[in-house]
Amino acid sequence: MIGNFLSVDESSLQALISGETDVFELERAALSGESEHQFIDVDKCWQAIHFLLCQKAYEGETPMGYVVPLRDINACAIETDYGAFFLHPEQVREASGYLQTLTEEKIKAMYDYQAMLDAAIYPLHPGEEEDDFFDYVYGYFSPLKDFYLNAAQKGYSVLFYIM
Repeated sequence: MIGNFLSVDESSLQALISGETDVFELERAALSGESEHQFIDVDKCWQAIHFLLCQKAYEGETPMGYVVPLRDINACAIETDYGAFFLHPEQVREASGYLQTLTEEKIKAMYDYQAMLDAAIYPLHPGEEEDDFFDYVYGYFSPLKDFYLNAAQKGYSVLFYIM
């Protein structure tokens, strides 16, 4: 289950939510450079990033809970394998502002390997090396900060979906 993020303008988000536009059409346009939209995936560590920031598998207080928006209030019914969630531009700005305050040292201090293991956070498996798993998660976290900064600067919405 790969976590995907797509930044889109508000009208494209509304077209997605209403079913007028297909998410894969927008993803293709972003990847090919045919649009100003941006696409990034965080591989399988989407839930680990969410837990790192919120200390919960799902939901989570804002603005931390906006980063990987696994919040019922942000859910939308578009065609994906495992669900989709969206953020409006104001929520994207809040998420980005929060992310910009986080250094690698702060993230490392927030990292609780045992709590993730106890909560069965995807994709962590018993016996996985603690430092290796941190490096894996942080390797996707850092580009996600840049993704949110870019989306916030453009005034875009963000769609998160799991495939």
